[in-house]
Amino acid sequence: MIALHTLKAERNKLQKLPKSIGRLENLRVLLLNENLLMDLPDDLGNLKGLETLNILANPIATFPRCYGGLKGNGNKLCDYY
Repeated sequence: MIALHTLKAERNKLQKLPKSIGRLENLRVLLLNENLLMDLPDDLGNLKGLETLNILANPIATFPRCYGGLKGNGNKLCDYY
C-alpha cells in the first residue's frame, strides 16, 4: 500500500484516521469529505507529496499543527477544502 497515490474515503462515517496514514509516502490525493472526523492525526504531516486534501463537511474543530509542514518546505499541496 506504500505505492497508493489516491485514497477516496468519502461518506463513510469515519470518526478517526489511523496514525499509519502517515506511512503512505506516495499519497497525492486524500478525499475524506462528508465523514465524522473531529480531528486529524499529526502523522498527516508525513505526507510530503500530498497535492489534494478534501476534509469538507467534517466537524473538525482545529486543524493539526502538521498542516504548516504540508503547505511549505517544497510540498506540492495545491488544493485543500
